[in-house]
Amino acid sequence: MKDITMTKEKVTKMQILAGALLKFGEVDISDLYIIGNDINQTHAYEKLSNRPSNINNYIQSKNGMISLKDNLTLDSIVMPNNITLKALLNQEQGEIMQEYYTNIDEEAYVLRKLAQLSGKEKQLVLNLFCSHHQEIIDGLFNKNMIAINYNEDIIHCDYPEIVLTNLGKTKLFMTDHKEEIDKFTECLHKLNYDQSLIVDYLKTQNLDNPDNDLFTIDSFNYFCSVYDRCPTVLNSSKLNTELPKIKYKKKQES
Repeated sequence: MKDITMTKEKVTKMQILAGALLKFGEVDISDLYIIGNDINQTHAYEKLSNRPSNINNYIQSKNGMISLKDNLTLDSIVMPNNITLKALLNQEQGEIMQEYYTNIDEEAYVLRKLAQLSGKEKQLVLNLFCSHHQEIIDGLFNKNMIAINYNEDIIHCDYPEIVLTNLGKTKLFMTDHKEEIDKFTECLHKLNYDQSLIVDYLKTQNLDNPDNDLFTIDSFNYFCSVYDRCPTVLNSSKLNTELPKIKYKKKQES
C-alpha cells in the first residue's frame, strides 16, 4: 500500500512554534499538540526533524510557557541576516503555517485547548493562555460556552475547573466538522427546514460520542417533536426524499 504521507508536504514542530509565537506571543506544549493534530489532517507533521532552525537562540521556556527571551521583542534585530525577529519567525513558519494562523478561529481554538486541559485547576489552566486568549475566555464565560465546575472528587479542597457547556461543545463540534454541517444545512434548506435550529439540535446530542444517525432527518424530526420546535416544513412532499446519507467522521489524532 502506498504511503499517503509521501504525497503530503512536510511541516515541522519548529515551523508550528515559530508561527505560534508570532500569532499568540507565547505557547505551551498543549498548543503544539493541538496545532500538530490540526496540521496532521492535511500535511505530514514531523514532530522530530533534522532540519536546522534559526530560532532556538531567541526563545526560552519558563513556567511551562515558551516565549521570546526577556530581552527580545519582535522588532529586535537578529544576526547573521540583520533582520527583525518578526521577519525571522515568519521565514521559519513558512506559507502553510502562515495560512493556518491567518484563518484560525481563535474562539474555537481556545475551546479546544480548554477541553484538552479538562480536569486541571482553573488558575493553572489560565496560566497556560496568553493575555489575548484570556480575554477570549472572558467572552466565552459571557456567552455561556464555558462555566466553572467544582470537582467534588477532591476532598476538603476548593478545586474550580473550567468546563465546556453544551453550547461550547456544540461550537467546537461544528468547527471541527464544518463539511458535514454544511452538507446537513444544505439538506435542511432543500427540505425547507429551519436551519437555525441546528445549534439547538446539536446541543441535545451526545457530541462526545456521536452516533451514525446524527445527521439524519429522522433524528432532527425527533428533536423537533420532543422539544416542541417547529421544523417549518413548507413542502411536506419533499420529506425523506432529498436527504443523502451524511457520515460522521471522527477527527484523527496524530
